[in-house]
Amino acid sequence: MIDHTLFPESPVTKIPVLIEATPSWVVASTEYNERFISIVKSLGYEWKGKYTGWVKKIMSFTGSPEDQAAELANRLLASGFPVEIEDPEIRRKAVEGDFTPEHTRWILKIVGGKYEGWFSLKWLGRNEELYRMARRLPGSRWSGNSVIVRPECYVELEDFAQIFGFRFAPEAQKMLDEIREKMENVQRIKVVKVEKPKHRDSITDVLDSDSEVLDDLKD
Repeated sequence: MIDHTLFPESPVTKIPVLIEATPSWVVASTEYNERFISIVKSLGYEWKGKYTGWVKKIMSFTGSPEDQAAELANRLLASGFPVEIEDPEIRRKAVEGDFTPEHTRWILKIVGGKYEGWFSLKWLGRNEELYRMARRLPGSRWSGNSVIVRPECYVELEDFAQIFGFRFAPEAQKMLDEIREKMENVQRIKVVKVEKPKHRDSITDVLDSDSEVLDDLKD
């Protein structure tokens, strides 16, 4: 509808992009356009046939659906695409840039499977250098589509997060706090070191030693 459509100063098409926001998803759809596809992909949207559009799932760490929709609309408008949005507040946010851009580097908690209780590093797009640095973390490995890190290596992971701009998702932050508390209060033990018995390896070792030896070994 024209009443719900924002038109940029220099449009590249007459067909608007329809953007719909729900508590769980943001969906964008329009006619086939490679530039449009490039933009939605760069923001982490995926094609979902059942929605007949490009979709981003709203998670606890992605930000609100309103901000996600406004960010997408803002990017599209800046690239010359008209956008149709029913919600007037989202339209305002898109025009005024009054939204919180999505943070795209996160540390999550793995909640099931073989690596349950490990940390998982997620970032948007392909970044070989970031992958290389993440794999240098002690206890790290590649699993599925992310670098995962053993929970015992939380100190090094915190340093990595600070350097490379990662944030801990709420469930991951809770797990980290619990691990830190346990490690700070863990009982340290002093182990009695038992020396390995030394054995002579040849008759020469025996004859050259100061200990008493059998007389028949001296012949």
